[in-house]
Amino acid sequence: MGSQRSWQRLDLRCKQRGRYLIIFLFLALPLSATTYYVDNCVVGGNDSNNGTSTSTPWLTIAHVNAQSFNPGDSILFQGGCVWREALAISPSGSTGRSAGSGITVGSYGSGQPIIDGSDIYSSGWTNTSGNIWQHALNPPYAAHIWVFFNGVAGGPNGGNPMASRGAIVSSNQWFWDGTSTLYVFSTSNPATAFTSPGIEVTTRVGVQASNQSYVTFNNLNVRKTSQSCFDLYQLSHGTVSNTTTAYCGKNNIVFYNSTPGLSDNCVIANNIGTYASESGIAIKDTNNCVAYGNNISHAGIQLDDEDNIGIVGNSGSNYIYNNYAHDSTDQTGSIGIRCFELDTITSPKINYLYDNFAARCNGTGIIVEHSANQQVYYNISIDNAHGVGGDCCVAGFKDSVGNSNIYYGNTTYNNEFTEMEVTSNTTSGPIIKNNIFYASSGGQGAVFTNGATGTSPVMDYNLVFGNSVAYNWSGTSYATPALFYAASGQCQHDLNSDPKFTNAAASNFSLQSGSPAIDTGTNLGSTYQFGLAPGSSWPSAVSTLNQNGGGAGWEIGAFVFVQTIPSPAAPTGLSATVN
Repeated sequence: MGSQRSWQRLDLRCKQRGRYLIIFLFLALPLSATTYYVDNCVVGGNDSNNGTSTSTPWLTIAHVNAQSFNPGDSILFQGGCVWREALAISPSGSTGRSAGSGITVGSYGSGQPIIDGSDIYSSGWTNTSGNIWQHALNPPYAAHIWVFFNGVAGGPNGGNPMASRGAIVSSNQWFWDGTSTLYVFSTSNPATAFTSPGIEVTTRVGVQASNQSYVTFNNLNVRKTSQSCFDLYQLSHGTVSNTTTAYCGKNNIVFYNSTPGLSDNCVIANNIGTYASESGIAIKDTNNCVAYGNNISHAGIQLDDEDNIGIVGNSGSNYIYNNYAHDSTDQTGSIGIRCFELDTITSPKINYLYDNFAARCNGTGIIVEHSANQQVYYNISIDNAHGVGGDCCVAGFKDSVGNSNIYYGNTTYNNEFTEMEVTSNTTSGPIIKNNIFYASSGGQGAVFTNGATGTSPVMDYNLVFGNSVAYNWSGTSYATPALFYAASGQCQHDLNSDPKFTNAAASNFSLQSGSPAIDTGTNLGSTYQFGLAPGSSWPSAVSTLNQNGGGAGWEIGAFVFVQTIPSPAAPTGLSATVN
């Protein structure tokens, strides 16, 4: 009997321990990922719903903002619906997030969900005199506001306000005094004159995430904001992809931080951004990011500031490639727009800028400034010009105060003033090889160097051609390439003949058969062996070819030449005898 009781006690203990072990294992397992749905226009949700199916969705972004999400959760908005609310993902519940187990904010159904930062002013208007009406306006976020008249951005040049109340004289014009009052032009009360949807004024930020990690935003449409459309502060391992942004009061997309390391490892991919008051894509004090496949236009539309840039990275170890930055324009000031700027004043790290297309910017196409050891290769920069109040030193490429930067295999064409400008006064000048600098009728110089009193730039194996080729070297001008080559000792293998682009007028800068740029470049090493393939288009269909794949040498310029081998002719004169 005693042994039986001993066995029973042992059995009970084993069962208890087993139960504890099961409870422990259950508590140790991560919570399962949940997908939440938000809908205000198809099913029509309710914030009292559980939100976990398309038939029981939530209704408002405010409810989303109040939630704490677990690693692996997804928040999906119904495509085509419009929310006039700001989305702010809470950092609560972020413990345990990692690669493959972060938070995803995206869409379901057809189209992109729209997050709109504006409000409709359907009442409260007062006539001041004639056709001028006023409304109280003191938005909590107002870096730069936009006003829309039945969906049309008001003011000259696509959205700028008038300079004063007295300057308002015709339709879609407006003026905000910067503190409390908005003035608009309307022949009758704006509340009844504009109803589709009415007069909209940017009031809010768009999408925010701060002090957390592993958040992905995908396939959202964010528009009409008074701050940045995507404002991502100290968000590490964040991703913004396949989004559409327009009329953003600061940047289309910005990653930034005040503590180094807390916004690193971002991905900005395949986005379309238009009409930002400042920059299109801004990577500020954020390292190890990639930005590719983005189409950015009309950056800097409102602000008279040097921050008006299509894509800007002022940090290190970033890869910026396959982007199309174009038509950046400053409508009001005298500072030009730079499509790209790499600025690593402190603790410089190598940034890689390649396979991008910069066009029609009101200033320099691609600029490297205050940076060392930056790598710029196989980019195209064309048709950048002074425009309205633009940079007085417009160039296809510009290197300013940098050490040992490289420019390999790039193509510039028809940039006002100069195709390549080096203004560095450094201990080690940039290295410039295998580039095509084509100064067409508007150009005033194919290569311009100035102030290089330290180690001179190293320039060779470039093709320099155009109607107005001139050099300035440390303050001395040279009327012809030959005089410059003899005086400087540079460019001993340069060419000065027409590169024979396939169709420059159509922005096709691949090479025709017989181009002097074929096989005449220098081998720059395996890191730079992949040039652009003919037929590439920006930003979504960019492809590359190996420079070592054919021909006797490397091409000069951005494109690898593909030799067309004719198919053998069909045999003729053959006969057969059948027995």
